[in-house]
Formats: sequence, structure tokens, C-alpha cells
Amino acid sequence: MAYLECPWCRTPQQVADEANGYTCFGCNGDVMIYRCPECAFVQTVNKRWEKFICGKCQQVFDLPRRWSYSREATARFVEGSGISWPRL
Repeated sequence: MAYLECPWCRTPQQVADEANGYTCFGCNGDVMIYRCPECAFVQTVNKRWEKFICGKCQQVFDLPRRWSYSREATARFVEGSGISWPRL
């Protein structure tokens, strides 16, 4: 079990290692696992965001309208959280 933090409300929760997303029990947000195309940083992002800032390389990305699932973007590989854009 991975121990992840919601990128929006920062509530910690346990998620199955092979999961590629989950629903936060704190804010009821849809959280997905996203792998940055630039730096390969695996992070959690809120699916309701239109854009986000990578937690490592600080670049702004549009969230995909269709999510593709890969083995690298699962809960066991998460290293951090994305940041909402614009920063609040």
C-alpha cells in the first residue's frame, strides 16, 4: 500500500500500489497519477484542474482530456504532488 497525499487538501491516505488514481476521502476529489513528459517525475494531480505545475521541473502542463494508463504512473512510483495553476 502506498501512503499518498491529496494534491488539493493534503489529506494522507492509503492507496493500492497498482492504482492509477483514487477518490480523496477528505475533499472527494478525483486524483490521478501523472508522469511528467519532461522530467519523468511521477506525481498526483487533481483531475478537475485544467493545468498544473510539475512538482519537480516547475513547468506548466495541460491535463489530458483522455487519460492513458501506464505501468510507470501507478501509486507505488509516486514521488510527490503537482501544484495547481495558477498558484493559490
